[in-house]
Amino acid sequence: MTLSFADLVAVELVDAVGMSIGAFVALVVILELIRWRNILSPIIRGMRLGTGKWLQILVGTIKSEAVFQQIDIGYEKGKWLSHSLVMWGFLLLGLATTLNWIIDPKGYPLPIWHIVRISGNLGGFLFIVGLAIIVLRYGSNEVKRDSIGAGDYLFAFLLVIAGVTGFASEFASELNATGIIYFIYASHLLLCAALLVTAPFTKFIHAIGRPLLRLSENYMAALTSTVQTPPLLFPVSKGGVEE
Repeated sequence: MTLSFADLVAVELVDAVGMSIGAFVALVVILELIRWRNILSPIIRGMRLGTGKWLQILVGTIKSEAVFQQIDIGYEKGKWLSHSLVMWGFLLLGLATTLNWIIDPKGYPLPIWHIVRISGNLGGFLFIVGLAIIVLRYGSNEVKRDSIGAGDYLFAFLLVIAGVTGFASEFASELNATGIIYFIYASHLLLCAALLVTAPFTKFIHAIGRPLLRLSENYMAALTSTVQTPPLLFPVSKGGVEE
C-alpha cells in the first residue's frame, strides 16, 4: 500500500510554510527590481517603439534567453544543455506542485500514471541530470574551478540532494518503507524550504535577473537605433556647402 505524505506532515502546514516563503521571496525580488529600476528602465521606455515592436522584442528575448537558452557569453561545452535541463526540469516540478495543489489538495496518494506524478518525475529527472552536468563542468574545467567558491559547490550540492530526496521519498512511499520515509520526506521538505528562502541571494536569482537584463539591453539597442540624426541647417554638396 502506498504511504500518504499527508499522514507524515500536515498538508496545511506545508501549504502555510510554502506560501509564507513565496511571499518573502516575492517581496525580496520586488525590492531588488526597485533597486535595479534605472538599469531596467529601457523596458518601460521601449513602449515608445510601439506595441508591435515592443512585443516582438519581448517574445524574441524570451525565446532566446529562456526557451532556447542561447548563452553566448562565456560559452562552455555543456553549458547550454545543463542550463536548459535545469530550467525545464524546475518548470515541470513547479507545474507538478501547482497541479497537485489544485487537483489533490488533501495530499492523497496518486497513481504513478497520473499527470502530476508524470510531470514531477520527468521534471525531477531533467533537473538532476542538468545539475550533474554542471557539477561535472565545475570539476573538469580548471578555469571554472578557480572562479567559483565553496558556496557555489554547496548550492549545487543542496540542489542535487533536494532532487535525490524527492525521488527517495517517492520510492519509500511506493515500497511502504515506514521506517525511513519520515526522515527522507522531512529532509526533502527542509531542503526545499532552505533553497527557496535563500533563492534571492543565490544563483537562483539569475533565472529572473539575467533575462531581464538582456531584455533591457535589447530595448536599449532598439531605442538607440531609432534615434534620428538631426537634419543639417544647410544642404551639403560634394564640394561643400551649396550657395
